[in-house]
Amino acid sequence: MISAKQYNALLTVDAAHDLSLDMIAVREELLGIINHFGLSDEFGVRLIHKHFDLVDGEAMVFRHVMLKDSCEAVIMGPLPISKAGAIEGKNFFIDVDSASLIPYEFTTKGGCDPSKYADFVHAVVQAVAGSEARNVFGLAAKPN
Repeated sequence: MISAKQYNALLTVDAAHDLSLDMIAVREELLGIINHFGLSDEFGVRLIHKHFDLVDGEAMVFRHVMLKDSCEAVIMGPLPISKAGAIEGKNFFIDVDSASLIPYEFTTKGGCDPSKYADFVHAVVQAVAGSEARNVFGLAAKPN
C-alpha cells in the first residue's frame, strides 16, 4: 500500500490528462495488450491521478453502500485503514522496478489480484518501461 505522502503527490486529473495527450500510442498499446490477453472484462487503462489528499493511516477507498434498501451506490473518499475492513486493489500503478501492479486506490467490492495474470502484467510493464507513461497510465480493475 502506498503512503499518504505518495498519494498526495499524484497529479490532478487535469494535469495528468495534459501529460497523456503526448502518450496516445502507449495508451493504445496498453489497450491492445488487455484485448490480446482477453482481459477487457477485468481491466481498463486508468489515468493516474489523485482525488483528495490523505493523512497517514488512510487509503482512498471506493465503498458500496445501500441507499434505503432501493439501490446500491458507490462513494469514494479517504478511509482510515483500521476501519476499512476487507479491501481489494481497484486502481494500480505499473511498477517497472518490481515488475508488478501496485494498488493505490481500493474498493470494498469488485477488485482483483493481478498476480493471477503474470504474463499479462509482464507485457504491461514492458509497454511502459523506459517511458514517462508509467507515471501517467495505470490499470483499473473493472467491477464484477
